[in-house]
Amino acid sequence: MKAYTYETVLHLRDTDATGRMFFPSAFALAVEAFEHFLLACGLPWTQWLRTGEYALPVVHAEADFLEPIQPGQPLKIAVQVERLGATSLHGVYEIVDPAGKTLARLRLVHVWLDPRSGTKQPIPEEWRVRLQAPDL
Repeated sequence: MKAYTYETVLHLRDTDATGRMFFPSAFALAVEAFEHFLLACGLPWTQWLRTGEYALPVVHAEADFLEPIQPGQPLKIAVQVERLGATSLHGVYEIVDPAGKTLARLRLVHVWLDPRSGTKQPIPEEWRVRLQAPDL
């Protein structure tokens, strides 16, 4: 399925007392990469967020930290749609260094909800088509 790479740097604010990436920061970076991924797919998340048309909360999150990540370190976050369910998107996020070494691997599951009722909704067909299109 579709893949995307987002480039960033680890900021000092994202570290803990040991001077390494604070573990919640990995999830923040994954969500940041997901936002850019959606925009690259032609899915302007700001539009549906403003209109209250959809909500895409994370219902499952997991991470494996393989190497320490230092502030100022350039990073690439590879976003891969692993699976689309009827109402969910399963994404894999690999945080890698410039040489391509995987530093952390995360999985996030988003579910489409009607923000007013809080009930699951099918993934809109336009989203499904764009998320299953060839790599960016």
